[in-house]
Amino acid sequence: SINQMFQGCTHLASVDLSTTLEIGNNAFSNTALTEVSAPNLTRIGNSAFYGCSSLGTFVLPSTLTSIGDRAFVNTQLRYNASDFVNLQQIYGHRDGSLFKNGVNIASGNSHISGDLYSPNLTYLGDKVFMGQSAITKVNLPALQTLYGQGTFANCTGLTEVVSLGTITEINGDYNYSTYGTFEGCTSLTSVT
Repeated sequence: SINQMFQGCTHLASVDLSTTLEIGNNAFSNTALTEVSAPNLTRIGNSAFYGCSSLGTFVLPSTLTSIGDRAFVNTQLRYNASDFVNLQQIYGHRDGSLFKNGVNIASGNSHISGDLYSPNLTYLGDKVFMGQSAITKVNLPALQTLYGQGTFANCTGLTEVVSLGTITEINGDYNYSTYGTFEGCTSLTSVT
């Protein structure tokens, strides 16, 4: 795992991660990376690419099982929701989501689009998908732990929640947030 190794190297534009299995916390935050290829990656740590404002290409490998909170804040990355199919854990944070920072994340400028189906996802953190207005459907049949603070808040394109698994633990410190799990999902018509 690479923790904080290249944090703040503002001219670092490329790196070979072909043999890397884990990218640790803040490993490449605030660098000039434009593209990342890491075909064997299993874990991305917290804020790993935070502030990489030029980062526009990063194919999530099928080996990836865990993404840390605020991993892609202030990047140009865009994903189809199906890119998250193999994940088991996505961490969130009360102060921001996977792609955006701040507690008042508005909808729009979506980084994820389509139907979110992740059959192995067991852990989902606070505000992970907050403001991702192009997510249309959620199906997470294996979900066990949900930190529900605004997890899908302001996902205005979300119309259907098919399954949230068998949630055995709901956590979250609601003293820091007034967002409900699905608050502001104005198009949501069906939960089964």
